[in-house]
Amino acid sequence: MIVAASHVILAQATDGEAQIRLVGNSAQANLEDPDSDWSFYGDVQLERGSMTLTADRMTVKRTAGDIVAVIAEGAPVRFKQTMPNLVTASSSNVTYSVENQTIVLSGDVVLLQGGNEIRGERIEYDVSSGELIAGSTSPADGQQIEFVLDDEE
Repeated sequence: MIVAASHVILAQATDGEAQIRLVGNSAQANLEDPDSDWSFYGDVQLERGSMTLTADRMTVKRTAGDIVAVIAEGAPVRFKQTMPNLVTASSSNVTYSVENQTIVLSGDVVLLQGGNEIRGERIEYDVSSGELIAGSTSPADGQQIEFVLDDEE
């Protein structure tokens, strides 16, 4: 097991796209076990291509040495993607699926794209296509999604 401060880890993604860069104030990782999770704490930032996630802590989920997901938690977690269009979001939690190139934002979500604003408890966003699914997983829970749309676009 390796424990390090001001640790940076670079990992090539399974789909051959841009590298994943993680920076945090401290990290805990077992580099010998290909199925072990890595934990990052304190001002953690993940960068991949035009996407950036910042959070208080992140857990990197690995299977057979490949990064399959990153779970970010904080108050709040911030997401930013600059290409092809600027998208920013904040929420309590974010799960980034490296395989599917999707992020699931949950807990007090606010997503901004152009002049549009979407608020709710859960939004799934496809990083590749820019498509999103907003809403709860169950209509019975009473959660609502609010869209404030800019009709000038």
